[in-house]
Amino acid sequence: SVKSKSSILMILLCVDTSGQIVSVHLPSTPDPVSQRLQSVRWKKQFSGKSINTLKDIDAISGATISSRDVMRTVKALLLVFQKNYEKR
Repeated sequence: SVKSKSSILMILLCVDTSGQIVSVHLPSTPDPVSQRLQSVRWKKQFSGKSINTLKDIDAISGATISSRDVMRTVKALLLVFQKNYEKR
């Protein structure tokens, strides 16, 4: 989940076995500006990226949940995946 100053948003991150992002899903958003985080174009920026290549994602500001909040959470989830997957 993504936590901002005033809200929490659930994220579903789909990752392949090599640690590359397949898709990012945001089931709901708390306000109209945050709804831009649900656009197909914005979410497609993550496809094929990994912990080492996760950059150059367009910013969306002014929302309760910002693109920076989502990026921080996606990076944290990729680190958890990397740590746990490498143990196998």
